[in-house]
Amino acid sequence: MFLSQKKFLPTKYQLLKSYFFIRGIPQNGFVSIDVTNKCNLRCKHCYFFEQDVEEHELKSEEWYEKLIEMQKNKTIPFFACTWVGGEPLLRKNLIDKGRKLFKYNTVVTNGSFPIPDWKDVNFYVSIDGDEARHDLVRNKPGLYQKIKKTITESPVPVTVAFCINNLNKESIETCFHEWRNHPNVKNFCFDFYTPIDTLEDNLTLSWETRDALVDQLLALKKQYPQFLAIEPEVLDLMRSEKSKKVTDTCSFRYSASAFDPSGNRKAKCMLGDGADCDRCGCVVPFYLHSLSHKPTVIKNVFNKVFS
Repeated sequence: MFLSQKKFLPTKYQLLKSYFFIRGIPQNGFVSIDVTNKCNLRCKHCYFFEQDVEEHELKSEEWYEKLIEMQKNKTIPFFACTWVGGEPLLRKNLIDKGRKLFKYNTVVTNGSFPIPDWKDVNFYVSIDGDEARHDLVRNKPGLYQKIKKTITESPVPVTVAFCINNLNKESIETCFHEWRNHPNVKNFCFDFYTPIDTLEDNLTLSWETRDALVDQLLALKKQYPQFLAIEPEVLDLMRSEKSKKVTDTCSFRYSASAFDPSGNRKAKCMLGDGADCDRCGCVVPFYLHSLSHKPTVIKNVFNKVFS
């Protein structure tokens, strides 16, 4: 049997998988920082304001000093940081300084503010459905059109991030195809809404619906493998019969760190104590599991080679 060479050309994802397979995930190698407790929106599904958020937030100099101290003490290896909030671009100067300490940086923004010209940063712009559903979920009429302007004028390509919930699940493909040919959108990613114990529950997807949506996303991935940024094995892990096995040993919870705006470490993850881990829809633990869980990695490699 002859196997095409193309199968063996490594992607960035495959290279990371090889590294983590051999070395394991570096302890606290992945960090999320809530840089501010302020935001110009109050979205229906947002976990942030359901936490016990302190009014106090570290000043920019205090944050930078804290990061430098952690670097000196080797508390975290400064591999990758996700800058969130609140709305992180409200503290653009802090991120601009802090990002230089990390090898990889991601900023997750609601798209209300101009995108900085940072070519070494991945910008994730949250868009949760078509115009009507997005503005409904985000509680802000006219926001969708504002985001279109932000992305069109962005000096760097961005990733669109769609959080699937009960209110927007019907608009997945409409939204996906609307942005697929936009010159400033390099790719598209999805995750599922994670229930928060103090939020209204009409957003939570049933397991049956979630499984059907995983099938829908896998079909999109097969048709547009480069544009949909999540690997098939990651999506497959988000199914009902596999999800709890991943979340019970959540790689983020045990190998990463999340900090609130006061510089305190969160007990679980960026979603806070109120998150229902058994129904987690955040893509991060599934992504990390697919990279580092040796039986899963071996099975996926075997399937790729002999498929």
